[in-house]
Amino acid sequence: MKWGRVPNKSTLSDKVQSVVYGSITTQEFEGRWKKLMADLGYQNNPWFNELFEIRGKWVPVFRNSRFWAGMTTTQRAESMNAFLHKYLSNKATLAKFVVQFDAALMTLWENEHDADHDSKYKNPTLITCLPMKSFVIPIRTACSTSAERSLRDAWNSSANSVPKWTAMQYIRLLILR
Repeated sequence: MKWGRVPNKSTLSDKVQSVVYGSITTQEFEGRWKKLMADLGYQNNPWFNELFEIRGKWVPVFRNSRFWAGMTTTQRAESMNAFLHKYLSNKATLAKFVVQFDAALMTLWENEHDADHDSKYKNPTLITCLPMKSFVIPIRTACSTSAERSLRDAWNSSANSVPKWTAMQYIRLLILR
């Protein structure tokens, strides 16, 4: 982090990173942040107060409700930019842009389709040679396929008459049995 004219930048950076990345719940972050600001005497600092107000946009614990595969917003944007640069040219006409963008979307769709197919019909590559893993993989695959089929059938047969919480209970039962 860049701190400008703040004294003890490296110590401050370490402390802030500890609070930001070491907090497991939002309440823990808020408590630790307020304590840190009090310890440093920054409770009335407008910049830190504004930073705290927008904490939902930059503190990882506030973004835990969404799955991002461990990627930050910057990494996601850079990844998508790198992908699109393979297909798009800044000198293209509008018609050419549409064709190039369509090709990029088709590639994304095909890659996702292939990954879905592989995760459904192929066994994962074993990293270790533990005999237990080779025993568990077919069971996991069979159970997930069976559970998916049972859930789909139950949902299709009575989707309108079953409350949503019942579907969640059904999923839990499939997982725990």
